[in-house]
Amino acid sequence: MQWHPVSLTASESPTYSRLWLLGLVALGSVSSVIHPHAPLVAFAAVAGTTLARHRAIVAIAAIWLANQLYGYGIRQYPHTNEAMIWAFAMGGGALLVTGLASFRPTFSRSHGLNHLLWLGFSTLGGFVLYQMLIALVGWVQGLEHPVTLDLLGPMLLKEVRWAAGLGLLHLLLFRGLRWSAAAQN
Repeated sequence: MQWHPVSLTASESPTYSRLWLLGLVALGSVSSVIHPHAPLVAFAAVAGTTLARHRAIVAIAAIWLANQLYGYGIRQYPHTNEAMIWAFAMGGGALLVTGLASFRPTFSRSHGLNHLLWLGFSTLGGFVLYQMLIALVGWVQGLEHPVTLDLLGPMLLKEVRWAAGLGLLHLLLFRGLRWSAAAQN
């Protein structure tokens, strides 16, 4: 039995990619129960760095939709035009973060640590992009943005925690899958 370092991404294994996509969607949907707003940046960064772009987009769209259904159905989000604008801004922001993360530069595919560095950059950069888009939409629409600077720290911490946890889960599952395959050979 010999362990081989991870050099593939989940997107290069169709079966694993489907399972990982379903797992992300399930976890993302459940996160709506834990948080009023799912940690979309974290899920977008992880999906973008671990799935093929089209699968990552499907995953994020499904997580966003589950969050909206739960929010409007259970949490009783207001049924106003302003609430809908914020909902679509959040969805658009999550898709932008997914796109950023899915560019996966060559260095991020070569070693597990480099992958984690890209995930970290995608999460932090994605958070800034996401918040800037939300603020821009609010400004253009003349809407009051309820997020203040003192709230951004805890929001970023939530996103980083989720991204780190999901990244670690992916790393453990994928290394375990690669180790099992190498052990069978």
